[in-house]
Amino acid sequence: MKKIEIILGGITLAALAAHLLGIPHVWIVLALSTLLLMNLYFYLGFAIYLDIPLKKLFSKSAYAGL
Repeated sequence: MKKIEIILGGITLAALAAHLLGIPHVWIVLALSTLLLMNLYFYLGFAIYLDIPLKKLFSKSAYAGL
């Protein structure tokens, strides 16, 4: 999940820089990448912060040490 987070963050920063430079219609990419990043943190934020892999997200053994 770290790769997805880094990719979406990079796209968001690149779109923000392009928006500040005045490139037209880049706000669509900026809005979509920001919304995807916010949804990632909203639904899977606990797994990201607790370092639970995506494959073990629905197993009981991933939460045994918490």
